[in-house]
Amino acid sequence: MDAGKDYEVKDIKLAEQGLKNLELAEARMGALLEVRKRFAKEKPLKGVRVGMALHVTKETAILVRTLRAGGAEVAITGCNPLSTQDDVAAALAKEGVRVWAYKGESTEDYYRYLGRVIAFRPQVTIDDGCDLVSEIHKKHPDLIKEIVGGCEETTTGIIRLHAMEKDNALKYPVVAVNDNKTKHLLDNYYGTGQSTLDGIMRASNILFAGKSVVVCGYGSCGKGVSLKAKGLGANVIVTEVDAFRALQAALDGFRVMKLDNAARIGDVFITLTGNKSVIALKHMKLMKDTALLANSGHFDAEIDVAALRKAATATRRMRPFLDEYVLGGKRLYLAGEGRLVNLAAAEGHPSEVMSTSFCGQALAVEHLVKNKAALPKAGGGSMVITLPKGIDDEIARLQLTAMGVRFDELTAEPVGDLPFAVDVVLVADVDDALARGLAYRVLKISLPSVLAERVYVLQELLVVSRAVMAVARLEALLKVAVELFGTLHQSSLHRTLQSLSVLSPYKLFSHSCFFPGRVARILVNCSVKYVR
Repeated sequence: MDAGKDYEVKDIKLAEQGLKNLELAEARMGALLEVRKRFAKEKPLKGVRVGMALHVTKETAILVRTLRAGGAEVAITGCNPLSTQDDVAAALAKEGVRVWAYKGESTEDYYRYLGRVIAFRPQVTIDDGCDLVSEIHKKHPDLIKEIVGGCEETTTGIIRLHAMEKDNALKYPVVAVNDNKTKHLLDNYYGTGQSTLDGIMRASNILFAGKSVVVCGYGSCGKGVSLKAKGLGANVIVTEVDAFRALQAALDGFRVMKLDNAARIGDVFITLTGNKSVIALKHMKLMKDTALLANSGHFDAEIDVAALRKAATATRRMRPFLDEYVLGGKRLYLAGEGRLVNLAAAEGHPSEVMSTSFCGQALAVEHLVKNKAALPKAGGGSMVITLPKGIDDEIARLQLTAMGVRFDELTAEPVGDLPFAVDVVLVADVDDALARGLAYRVLKISLPSVLAERVYVLQELLVVSRAVMAVARLEALLKVAVELFGTLHQSSLHRTLQSLSVLSPYKLFSHSCFFPGRVARILVNCSVKYVR
C-alpha cells in the first residue's frame, strides 16, 4: 500500500496507466465533457466540499474532474470492496484528489476510508448504495447541519433511502439520480445488461448460447441482462415477485416461473433485485452440477454466500473471481465472491453509458447548491427528491449531440391534439419575465372531457420557452393564477393542485395531457428560482 497525507492506494506507480485509461474514457464521454466546459466557465460549485463513495473507475474519475472544474473540493472512496480500479485510484492521487481506495479492501479498511471522507466534512454527498449517508446519520449526526444535500446513484441505495425516510431517519434531502430516465433506462438497462455478462464471461469464459440463464428480478437491470443473454443465444428464465414485471417478462417472450422450479433447470443464475437472500441455500441444493451463480445487485446479500460457505464440503479458487463450492456432491461456481460481478470481474459499464449517469450526478450537485434555500427540511416533505424533467431532457440532448445524432422538433404552429408529457407552467411576475427577455406566449387549448375532469376549467397556459421563473408561494400562486386565468375560480385551482399532488413546497409536477403545439418546459415550484 502507498499512502500520503490525502491518499491511500495500492500502488502509486500505477498512475501512468491510470491516466491513459482516463484519456480513453474521456474520448467516449462527450456529454459529460460538455457539462465540464460549462462548469469550468461558470464555477457553480466554487468552494463546495463534495464527499463521494462511488466505484473508483476511470469513468468516475472523469466525474471527479468535472466537479473540480466547477470549483468543488472532492474527497472520494469506493463503495464496494472489489470495484476499485487501482490504476485509476493512483491517477487521482497524482492529480491531487483526496482518495482512499484499493481493490480487495478489507471490511475494516472499507469503513475506515468512509470515515476519511466524512472527516472531510462534505457539504454534498454522492453515494452509490447509501453507505456514506448511513454512516453520517448513524455516527456523525453533528455534520448534518452543514450538509446541503446528497445524490444517490443506484436502485439499492434508493430502496435504503426510502426506508430511512419512512422511519423519519433521513435528515437531509437526497436526489434520486437513479430515477432519471437517462440513468435507469440507459445505465441500468444497456450498461448492466452488457457489463454483467462481460463480468461472467471474464470470470468463467462460459458459452451463453444454449444455456438456461435464470434472471432474478425484471426491473431495468434485469430487463437489460435478459435482452443481452437472449442475444447471445441463451434460453432466458425470469423470476419475479412483482406481478406487473412478471407480466412484462412473459409478454417479452421469456419463461416466468418460481425460483424453486427454475433452480432445477438453470445453468447460470444472475440476481439483480436490490434485495437480500434472493437465492437461498434451499435453491442451491436443487441446482445442477456446475451451475454458475453471479450477482449484479449492489450488495453481496442477494446470494446467501455465508450459508453456501457453511454448507459446502469443499471450496477452492478456480481462477481469479471464480470460486468452486462442493454442495451435496455437486459443484457450484460463484463469480466475483457474490459481489457486483460487472465490477469485481470486469470494468463496469462502458464509458458512453456512464457519461449520461454522471451528467446526472454533476447536474444534481449543481441543482442542490443553487436551490439549497428551497430544499425540503427534515419533517417538511419528501426528503428523496428527483431532478426536474428539463435536466433529464438536457442530458439526453447532450448525449445525442455527442453521438452525432440529430432529431426533429415540433413546429411552433398547433398541429392538432397530440399526447405529450407536459409540465405545468405558472409565472409569478409576467413583467419581470418580460424584463428578463424571456419570450412567452399564451396558448388556448381544448381539453378532452376525460382530462377536463382532472384539471377542471383550466383553459389557458402561460408558456415560457426554455426559461421559467416561478417564485410565488402557494397563496401568491393562487392569486396570480386567478389573474392569469379569468375563467378559473380559486377553489377550482386549489382542487386541481390538490388532486395532482403539487401542494408540497418543493414538488415538481409532470402530467401527461393533450397539448397542441410545442412542448414547453414548465415549472410549478412555490419557492424555487430555476432558470436554464
